[in-house]
Amino acid sequence: MFNNPPKSLNFSMHALVLKKLFINQGFYNLFFAFGGLSGLYYLNKNKAVGYAFITLVCFSAVGAGIVLAITSKAYILASLQAFPAAIALAKVYPLFKNELNKSN
Repeated sequence: MFNNPPKSLNFSMHALVLKKLFINQGFYNLFFAFGGLSGLYYLNKNKAVGYAFITLVCFSAVGAGIVLAITSKAYILASLQAFPAAIALAKVYPLFKNELNKSN
């Protein structure tokens, strides 16, 4: 329904229907940004915590890209979202594991 609104639903009504969804998506992206920035901040204080934040953000972005590819035909957008995050995850996760082993 949201991708193909009924002909009787004009543009302004369609926007009102989707308003809460877009507000939710905006805050979702804001929290992703806070997570990534927190990770960068904590790299100077406690590397394990910083890498944990960055790993979580990368893992979530890969997951969201996979869900986008499965639930829509936006394969190019999904790959643009998932592949850079997967590469970053592959680089950061070993650093995270190394920091965890140092603390134990």
